[in-house]
Amino acid sequence: MPGTPETPALASGSREERHYTAVAAAQTHEDPTVVRYEPDDTAGGGRQAVPGAMRPEKSAGEESPTVVDRYYQAWAELTDKLGSEPAVQDLSDHLWVRGMAGRGGGRISPSTLRRYRMGWRIYRVWAQHLEANDDIEPSLAELEELCAEHAIRSKGGRGDRLGQRDLEGYLPDFRRRYAALVGR
Repeated sequence: MPGTPETPALASGSREERHYTAVAAAQTHEDPTVVRYEPDDTAGGGRQAVPGAMRPEKSAGEESPTVVDRYYQAWAELTDKLGSEPAVQDLSDHLWVRGMAGRGGGRISPSTLRRYRMGWRIYRVWAQHLEANDDIEPSLAELEELCAEHAIRSKGGRGDRLGQRDLEGYLPDFRRRYAALVGR
């Protein structure tokens, strides 16, 4: 059941992420001391910690992975294991086995995961560039070319080539995710 001490839910950040509360089962290797947040009905629309949930200890300025970051990690792990990108239903099953559930405690909806896939594809080539180039971020023109080389296109690969304007909006989240997952 979400939010119990045995299965604390993972913290989330954006409005989309709050829409689905992920759960980390006690038997996984996930950090069992994560705070679960619920939408705040007060005038500011912030988040409130659920009573009884524990906060992870972290250094000042250190980012914590979001729910979508954890989905990305599972997607990347499964992609590497399979040698190709998994179907969203397979990813949902993989997350379930890892102890992550969607809103209401059931499996994470494939439609929820589908909305993040293009961003994960772009993030992956962006992060690989960083790692291969001593943490030097690719320019938007370089990222545009990397996406073209990896056949990352709009509409799940069936649409137009991604341009710099398409990619620019992803960068703040990519930088935050990289800091949270890699610690740099």
